[in-house]
Amino acid sequence: MIFIINQLLCIFEMIICKLAKEDKRKIFLVANFLQLSLLLGLRSENVGVDTKSYLHWMMYIERGYRGIFEIGDLYLIKAILAVFGDYQAVFLVYAGLTVGITLYAIYHLSDDPYLSTLLYTSTLFYSAAFNIMRQCLALAIVLLAYKELKYEKRIKALLLALLASCFHISAFFVMIVICIFAISNHFIIKNDRIHRFLMIIVPSVFGVLCYVYSMNILGLIAYATKYGHYIYNALRGSSYGGHTSFWNPIFFLCLFVFSAYILRDKGEEFERKSVKIFMVGVFIYIMAIRFGLLHRIAMYFVCCMIWLLPNLKKYFMRRDWRILYQFTLVGISVTYNLLMIFMNFNGIVPYSFYWE
Repeated sequence: MIFIINQLLCIFEMIICKLAKEDKRKIFLVANFLQLSLLLGLRSENVGVDTKSYLHWMMYIERGYRGIFEIGDLYLIKAILAVFGDYQAVFLVYAGLTVGITLYAIYHLSDDPYLSTLLYTSTLFYSAAFNIMRQCLALAIVLLAYKELKYEKRIKALLLALLASCFHISAFFVMIVICIFAISNHFIIKNDRIHRFLMIIVPSVFGVLCYVYSMNILGLIAYATKYGHYIYNALRGSSYGGHTSFWNPIFFLCLFVFSAYILRDKGEEFERKSVKIFMVGVFIYIMAIRFGLLHRIAMYFVCCMIWLLPNLKKYFMRRDWRILYQFTLVGISVTYNLLMIFMNFNGIVPYSFYWE
């Protein structure tokens, strides 16, 4: 019930702010920051499949063990525990950073932060933070990298992607895509078809090699060898990862085809880049139907939908079509959120606060 209330509040705040004569985007984003970060950070250990395991590993960190954490997570968690001495504070700080950075990126990337925030809260990107909180923080930092990519600041984008990989090594794949953009735009590739081909093939081949030869290749990437057994079992279809549902790949594929069709002969440069990044994510998500763990990598690329879909409304010439398109996005968001609640996505329902 609380997730439905959360979404209704988001829609109500969006309507109020859109009807206001003055620009209320910052007020809307601050209100949603407080609302979403508190809901995420004050959850009990029973909300989310992985929450109890995080508590378990945090106890090991207090005793001096590193556990499963990357270096960024390790030192951040140590700092939080040193200051607050409470495990719940870790969840709250991670929630604040994840939601705050994401909404800040949305403010700069989206023409309509209201719709983008609704898409973020209603789809898997926010819900996943109740489970894979380390990767969702990495995803938020990746969104900052895309913000820098929008303004052609590729070095800063690469550094941010590197920072994201310090919180989850899977973000390393984003660096590959940013490098392809830098090379293709300035040195070698001018043909758009070749560009699109490389955007799919290079990350995909790299990903397959990393997963098939995980202990050899990932071992060369800082502190990644601990994922070897986990990845190997995921590829074998075991309980560690196995297969993923085909619903999300189909969902994102439909959104990609629609976006590519709208921008087929128009669009700003960054929007056309976003479609290509989206395409990478869809391709990897389709591979995840067989190799389940790949959906975590796909998230870094399909997240483009958060700002790309709202930005497309300006290409509808008639006002009534723009209004209908916005209502359609709201409808998609509400439907997706209700389906996640109904199917109990990764154990996020029933929700309870940590003091209950």
